[in-house]
Amino acid sequence: MRATGNLLLAAEAEVWTKPLADGTQVVGFFNRTDRAVKVNYEWHNLGYATAPQVRDLWLHQDLGRPAACTGEIPAHGAVLLKLVK
Repeated sequence: MRATGNLLLAAEAEVWTKPLADGTQVVGFFNRTDRAVKVNYEWHNLGYATAPQVRDLWLHQDLGRPAACTGEIPAHGAVLLKLVK
């Protein structure tokens, strides 16, 4: 997968996005540090006017339509989400 956008989340984390052929979008949050990083990322930063349907691709779980992407990324970890309008 070739990422099309790198949106800096903070000095210690990055956000990469990739639109897919079916109209959905994959978003990866990557922690580059030796400690956990808290995430509070608003959907409008990814171009959504309302909350998208979210699926955690690594946990194989549907997360519904959360108001924002919040949580914690473990040290040197990543979170990979699929977003559907």
